[in-house]
Amino acid sequence: MKVIGVDEIRRRITPARAIAAMRDAVLAQSRGDCDTPMPMHLDLSPAGGGEVHIKSSYCRGGRHVALKVAGNYARRPYGSIAL
Repeated sequence: MKVIGVDEIRRRITPARAIAAMRDAVLAQSRGDCDTPMPMHLDLSPAGGGEVHIKSSYCRGGRHVALKVAGNYARRPYGSIAL
């Protein structure tokens, strides 16, 4: 797997290309061309006072899989971090 940073993403993808890709994705989803399972929710309240949400989708015949993982904490599980 190759991991690239935000600067490389901005060099490769223009705003117009991003908008066109999102339009294509929304149309494919509305046609039923995507496998998009229900989001998964992990409750971390007992351990860390937070939660994690996992979402994914795949457009049949496509080259890529979309995966989003987002977490939030009501309180930091390991104490405060000074910035």
